Amino acid sequence: MDSAESPRLSRMFATLAAETRIGLATRSGAGRRPAELAAEHGTLVELLRDGTERRLLAAVDAHLDATLRLLTDA
Repeated sequence: MDSAESPRLSRMFATLAAETRIGLATRSGAGRRPAELAAEHGTLVELLRDGTERRLLAAVDAHLDATLRLLTDA
């Protein structure tokens, strides 16, 4: 996010990342397998590199929705 050169965006992302880590830590054992997460994150990186905004945003939404389900259903 820092490469966007937006202090506001960088702070927002840092807060989101920290809150996600806290939530996942409180639900230890409820998350997905590391290999599954790595593959999903790899897809997000590729979409980011491709510059396909619509597909990237849809993938990020799906990723965050899946995480939210894990946090609330576990």
